[in-house]
Amino acid sequence: MILKPTTTDTKLEGEVTKVRQAMVNQAIARIKQIYLPEDLRRRVLYDLNAQIANTTTRQFIQEVRQVVAKPALPIEQRQLLEEAYRLAFQEERGYLAMVTQLEEKYRPAMTSLYREIIMAKMVIFSSNDD
Repeated sequence: MILKPTTTDTKLEGEVTKVRQAMVNQAIARIKQIYLPEDLRRRVLYDLNAQIANTTTRQFIQEVRQVVAKPALPIEQRQLLEEAYRLAFQEERGYLAMVTQLEEKYRPAMTSLYREIIMAKMVIFSSNDD
């Protein structure tokens, strides 16, 4: 056989779903470990859970951006909320890096998830520059 066998799209999609679930669960666990006022913790956990629910990445990014940019929060709370999101994104990227190193056959799919995280981070934190 000249060409290496490839993972079927269905199997790959199933693996991506599993990795996304595990990635988000890792971020959720980390957020539960840190100090956050309960209302801020609920916001971050809601948004992380939205990543694995039946929502699109675009819907998730829009929701998170609205929460972070919400002017009703005092600046100190907004900064704390932003740090919590940064930590969640860092956890997700770390998890994907580990999977990518261990599972070369899923590298293209993991790269796609990694790009989603980077895009979400850029959208969320670009609101601070406005």
